[in-house]
Amino acid sequence: MTLKEACTVVFQDAITPATLKAEACRGNLVICKIGRAYFVTWRDLNAMWEKCRLQAPPRAVRGEPTENWPEEVRRPAALAALKFRVEALKAAGRKKR
Repeated sequence: MTLKEACTVVFQDAITPATLKAEACRGNLVICKIGRAYFVTWRDLNAMWEKCRLQAPPRAVRGEPTENWPEEVRRPAALAALKFRVEALKAAGRKKR
């Protein structure tokens, strides 16, 4: 099917053919060019879905130790928790005035 058909049928016009071409440039989608038209298969679209699927980061349960988490997960989680706490304290300080 053409990229335009794929955008209409598969994605209900949520994306454009330019987005699919960009994914092809990123290496996430295999497309074929015949003449002036670009084509894609269902199999290639499914492969792109799998490549582009975001993995949810692990979430801590209250009281769960995080020292066994990998460093690349632990640092951003600690930073996000700190930012959340700072914003909460700022909001509490504004309410007292």
